[in-house]
Amino acid sequence: MVKLKELEFDLLHCPTNSSDISSAEYHLFHNLENVLIGKQYNSHNAVKLVFQEFFDSRPTGFCTTGLNNLSIKWQKCIIDNQGTCFDN
Repeated sequence: MVKLKELEFDLLHCPTNSSDISSAEYHLFHNLENVLIGKQYNSHNAVKLVFQEFFDSRPTGFCTTGLNNLSIKWQKCIIDNQGTCFDN
């Protein structure tokens, strides 16, 4: 928290009982959803393999890119649209 204040970051609090995922999680899960959508798996091992392949195929900086885009998404959702979030 001290470092965030030092860097003058605004903190957005998500209610603990919210069914929504945070913006940081959205970057990961939106991409994962694109891989999983419309598919069915017959075994635990098949699911593990798909997840392993997904994470192995992410480019270097995948998570960093998602985190760096948080300020853009924050601007779009909170400032520009008075809290009405949407994303493509």
